[in-house]
Amino acid sequence: MVLIVITITSLHLLNVCIRFTHATLTENGTCTIVTKGPNQVINRNRINEEYFKNLTTDNRQLAELICQNMLNETAK
Repeated sequence: MVLIVITITSLHLLNVCIRFTHATLTENGTCTIVTKGPNQVINRNRINEEYFKNLTTDNRQLAELICQNMLNETAK
């Protein structure tokens, strides 16, 4: 079951670097990048399932921060 679909956009004017990242965050804590060819699961079960069961759609900003953190971890 998909909890939240997130689009993360990064624009760097001086470096002329435009990055659009479309990610799917599921209730089991998996964050998947869907813009790089075949779906790339970049994080599995890093977050407590109970937390996601209680997460409402009003907390999209929090979920976006969590998913962005996962993206940043894999970029290192």
